[in-house]
Amino acid sequence: LNLTRYRSRGFADSLRTDLYRYPAIPPSMAWKDLTPPPAPDALTFTWTADDEVTLDWAPLPAKTGQAAPWRYAVYRVRSSTPPDVATVQQDARNLLAVTGGTSLTDRPGLADEPYYYFVTALSGNSVESEPSPLVSVEGRAVSTEPVTLPVAFVLEPNYPNPFNPSTEIRFTLARSASVTLTVYDALGREVARLVDGQHLAAGPYAVRWDGTDAHGRPVSSGTYFYQLTDGTHRQTRSMVLVK
Repeated sequence: LNLTRYRSRGFADSLRTDLYRYPAIPPSMAWKDLTPPPAPDALTFTWTADDEVTLDWAPLPAKTGQAAPWRYAVYRVRSSTPPDVATVQQDARNLLAVTGGTSLTDRPGLADEPYYYFVTALSGNSVESEPSPLVSVEGRAVSTEPVTLPVAFVLEPNYPNPFNPSTEIRFTLARSASVTLTVYDALGREVARLVDGQHLAAGPYAVRWDGTDAHGRPVSSGTYFYQLTDGTHRQTRSMVLVK
């Protein structure tokens, strides 16, 4: 068959977009069990080299009579804010791997925005579970080009972490600026604004979060993200509320 004889726009488009380079989840068979597995839990990461991060998560227990072990889909996306996981799953380029293990090593690359990872479980019929909580990883790869980092714009780890009932968040500004400090939940939804566009002078600051949302209601246990921005720079870290 001589493909050059055919003017298939779809074939050309598929080559141009290179979608065949990405992993994919096979479709489910409607006449088989469509029950989704439970969501994976305890997703963590560890830097194992300057440019490598290893993700680990807890294995799901096998069901009675389960013929095949669970598989896991690992997603990665670069974003300035915690992303909407449903939107991430719609883009095939965000599916990093499908694996039968509970660990994966990745090279996220150098970036001025964090990388977010989450994991779903797949049944033997490729039915996908709800996602695990997000984890945020700052790009730390070694660059061949000189990188200019913002001087003294620092968002520090909160203390204590994990915490209950409150925690302190410290940050330092290199210059006076309008600053926003926002807390997001694991699904990327805004929970509270601890600093809302306030103009602050250069220097160190400390803000306490008492584990409540914008309406003063206590939030549930889990992983949360706090993000500091001054209009030019942005940093994000994670924290865990335990009740």
